[in-house]
Formats: sequence, structure tokens, C-alpha cells
Amino acid sequence: MALDKNDWVQLDKRFKKQNKQVASEVTKAVVPQVIKTLIPQMKAIVSLVITKELSEQEEKYEKKLEEFKSEFFERVDPVLKEVTTASEERLLIVDRLEALEDIHPDGKHPVTS
Repeated sequence: MALDKNDWVQLDKRFKKQNKQVASEVTKAVVPQVIKTLIPQMKAIVSLVITKELSEQEEKYEKKLEEFKSEFFERVDPVLKEVTTASEERLLIVDRLEALEDIHPDGKHPVTS
């Protein structure tokens, strides 16, 4: 007994129906397990990527901050040296003025006769 075209069509329909049922059952059984397994792994991977990106950004900002601090102190240092020098000179001038006032109490040379 040979299978004719109609038999093949019937077998094809039956296999398609069984395939849909098997695929549905497999999907219902396997997909939740796959999700339970993959989600934590995906979270861990995303967390590592975010941590790496944040670390790289932090390094960039630290480098920029160091450059800014260096440039800032290079510009401020000469000004601070001038202020320090002026302060020291002012003390010397005050001392000299006090000495002159002791010598010339009225702001004039004493008149000698």
C-alpha cells in the first residue's frame, strides 16, 4: 500500500499541528528557565559595563582636575610671591619710618645752633 498525495497532505497537517503543540510546550517550559538564568547574567554584565564606564569617566575628570590645579597654581604662584615680597618690603619700610621718626620727631631735622 503506497501513500498517495492526500495521505501526505494529512500527515503534513498532523505534523504541523504536533510541531505547534511541541513548540508551545517547549516554549512554556524552557523560556522561563532561560530567562531566570540569563537575566542575572545580563544584569551582572550591564553592571560591569556601567562600572567600567564610570571608572573611565572618573579617571578623565581626575586628569582634567589635575591639569586645572596645575595651571591654576602656575598662574597664582607668581602673584603670591609678589604679595609676600610686598608684605616683607612693607615691614622694612615701616621699620625705617619708625627709625626716621625717632631721629626727626617733628618731621624736620633738629635745628642746631
